[in-house]
Amino acid sequence: MTPTSPPSLTDVQRFVLERVAAGATCRQVSRELHCSEVTVRSHSMRLRERLGADTLAHAVDIAHRIGLLDGHAPRPADAATGPLTDRDLDVLRLIAIGMSNSAIAERLGRRQDAVADQVRRIRGRLGARDRTHAITIAIAHHLIDAGHVIGLDHSRETAA
Repeated sequence: MTPTSPPSLTDVQRFVLERVAAGATCRQVSRELHCSEVTVRSHSMRLRERLGADTLAHAVDIAHRIGLLDGHAPRPADAATGPLTDRDLDVLRLIAIGMSNSAIAERLGRRQDAVADQVRRIRGRLGARDRTHAITIAIAHHLIDAGHVIGLDHSRETAA
């Protein structure tokens, strides 16, 4: 269940949420907080529980919708890199449900290196440092639905 008003978060949970929304990994946040990655993951778990989220990317989406992250949305790269195509969005949705490049290639009937190149272009267009960051940006900017991340799309089951 998604909260309709912002839940109370500890200062550390708010920091973790803001840094993840900005694209930081748990490892990077742990270095900034001078604590272990396990501790950051524990804060992330409690944060997800408070927001009713299944994943950290879903927590970021919820936080944006209820106003916890106003002004903290990750920004896509400069528009000069070009908009995402429908095919790019299809690949992003498949990444969001956890498919590897090889599984995406098989699903779409393409070569794995072609999919890897497309994923790199997508990351560049979004200004994302990795696949997870690309999904976080795509959700924050409503390019894909958070339902793809939380498993409401059962496409992965048919990809086998």
